[in-house]
Amino acid sequence: MNPTSYQATYLTCTVNGVKVADCGGATPSAPRSITVNGGKGKAIVSWQPPYWPGVGGLTGYRITAVGGKVYDNISPDATSHTVTGIGNKSYTFLVEAFSAAGAGRAGNGR
Repeated sequence: MNPTSYQATYLTCTVNGVKVADCGGATPSAPRSITVNGGKGKAIVSWQPPYWPGVGGLTGYRITAVGGKVYDNISPDATSHTVTGIGNKSYTFLVEAFSAAGAGRAGNGR
């Protein structure tokens, strides 16, 4: 069995002349504009897709409640996820996008 390898060629993604992300690598850039709305043991984590989807496009997302649970296998079409079973305290949530090459950089929200 031969492993699949990816050659990373990085470009810069710009919006209205402003650099927003490094693009062109095998893995996705970080999800954007992460917001969190919470209450009574749950939180709704929302995001915008990464500017760069990575090789082969997005395959899914993972949310991590720092110091708490990990929520895997979130649909690549999702832009929000309801996190349940958390305590009534402040959490930072990390959102990672995945492509066939693996996880990209995490974006975070509180």
